[in-house]
Amino acid sequence: MKKYRLLEGKTYIILTFCLLLISFQSVHSQIYAGIGLDAIKGFTVANPYAGMSLMLERQEDEHSVYARFCSTLSKNEKQEYLIVDTIVGNLTYRYNTLEVGRRNFYGDDLEYGLGFFTAEHVTISYNRVGINFLNAPSNYSLPSTIPASGNILSFAIGANAGVQYAFVRGILFSEIGFNYSLTGGMPSNATAQSTSSYSGITFTANFGVKKMIRYDY
Repeated sequence: MKKYRLLEGKTYIILTFCLLLISFQSVHSQIYAGIGLDAIKGFTVANPYAGMSLMLERQEDEHSVYARFCSTLSKNEKQEYLIVDTIVGNLTYRYNTLEVGRRNFYGDDLEYGLGFFTAEHVTISYNRVGINFLNAPSNYSLPSTIPASGNILSFAIGANAGVQYAFVRGILFSEIGFNYSLTGGMPSNATAQSTSSYSGITFTANFGVKKMIRYDY
């Protein structure tokens, strides 16, 4: 794993999201906003991480571009992480991902009825690693050489497949997908480097609803 500057990681995410928003505003089309329940599972990790996502999508006929930001709940790792002497704790891990991609729709009536879609995407993952004390006194503080938290940045490509059902008030959809990291995990410090939850291949599942917020030609 390579180290990276924290500011650079945030800058990549902000620039990507700003460029996508400019794209949404500059083209006349159907604009959707959505919310969903998500699960992310690393290939080398036993259990998935549950979270929620927000999505923006610009659709033109049978194609669309979209951005989805997902954040999961933190989970404790099973391995004990020795701090000093008798003070032990667990590392915690949480996913924060920004997925930007293109969807291709298939179906007889995408506005009222059943449809299917595939997607190709790029994903920026900015995941947090922390320390959860198990037996530390209330006044305990970490040594200066051990950061209380860190982050792992990675860039991935992937694909999704899903199904949707459109009705008058919105669209219900569900999809599964995968991500393959092109860069590997880039930890910000020693705490982030110690995690066992990072995986270069992840699988995702999403169930959500989206509603049209702009229709203009």
